[in-house]
Amino acid sequence: MSLIKADVPANLEAGIREILSEHNLKEQIARIRNLTRANILAFTDKGKYRSSILTVIQQDLFSLESQLDSLLNSYRDLTFRSVFPPLSGKILSEIIEEIDSGTTNGKEFQKALLEHAIAHMIELNKEIND
Repeated sequence: MSLIKADVPANLEAGIREILSEHNLKEQIARIRNLTRANILAFTDKGKYRSSILTVIQQDLFSLESQLDSLLNSYRDLTFRSVFPPLSGKILSEIIEEIDSGTTNGKEFQKALLEHAIAHMIELNKEIND
C-alpha cells in the first residue's frame, strides 16, 4: 500500500487530497495512520528543500512514543500476557492500535510499561551492586 501515489506532488494539500480521493473509509484511515507514523517534521516548498534538510539533519530528535512503536512492531505477532491486565491476551499489533488510537487503555499501557521497565532496571542495578 502506498501512502501517496508517485505522481502526486509531495506537499500537504496534495497528500490530503490523494488520501481523501480514496473511497474506502478503512483505506483512508490506514493511509492517515501511516502518515501520522511517518513522523513528518514539516512540509516545505520546493525552493526551501536545502535549508529544511539541513535543519532536520542538525536536530537530534528522539521520540519515546516512536521508539516504543518501532520496538512493539518488531514483535507485532506475539501475544501479550503481563504488565497491564486490560490488554492481556492481545497480540502486540492490537496493542499498537490502542496506542495509535489514543485510547485510555493505550495510554495506561504505555505508563505501566514504562513504570515496569524502570522498576526492572532499578532492581537489576540493586542486584549488581549487592
